[in-house]
Amino acid sequence: MNDAMNLPYYPPFDTSGSRSAQSERGKKWLERWQEFMIGLNIDDDRRKKALLLRYAGSKVYDIFDTLPNAKKVQGDPAGTTHMGKAINALNAYFNETVNIEVETQNFRECLPEADESTMDYYTRLYTLSETCDFGATRDREIKSQIVQYTPLKKVRMKALAERNITLKALLDFANTTEVSIVQARKMEERLKAQVAFLRKGDSHHSARRRCPHRRRKAKSPRHVDIVEVNIRTRN
Repeated sequence: MNDAMNLPYYPPFDTSGSRSAQSERGKKWLERWQEFMIGLNIDDDRRKKALLLRYAGSKVYDIFDTLPNAKKVQGDPAGTTHMGKAINALNAYFNETVNIEVETQNFRECLPEADESTMDYYTRLYTLSETCDFGATRDREIKSQIVQYTPLKKVRMKALAERNITLKALLDFANTTEVSIVQARKMEERLKAQVAFLRKGDSHHSARRRCPHRRRKAKSPRHVDIVEVNIRTRN
């Protein structure tokens, strides 16, 4: 009882969305959960299975109860564990309706969003590719999608000029290009602001010089007296 009360928090599995979306989330959730079990130093097979269903949440537990032979271990092939049986049963459930053709079409139709960086676009493509069964051609498929739809002409020309460029090298080049574009844009904005300020100052001084109503400073009476004295002295 005390062990159950002292268990650290771990987020339950999100069962929302399509079956393919659940399948993708499930892979990541299980990978992180297994690392979580290693961190807790839990090795007992039955206990890991119990914690799996507890941490996954009530919805996953309800699904697990409906799966045929999900709990059977005795009589299964050698090496089968309670934990392994549970994971295999859940994976089979979430993966059974994944349509490779539909998932591949979703990947092909994925386009860059406005102002989206190439790295963010790559991340979305990578996530979609996980249910496309590309296998060893995964990087090539992602690179081809980036080259075809990137808004950066330099990136496309780089890939076409260097046909054997790797996906990583292309992503590095795209990132450098995007940083350069941002820096150049900021420099241009500062330059435009400086030019506008100087033009505004010139137009202000020109208006003052051309103003017909501007009066000359009147001479003071004392100044007039001094001028008269100087004239008389000279005479």
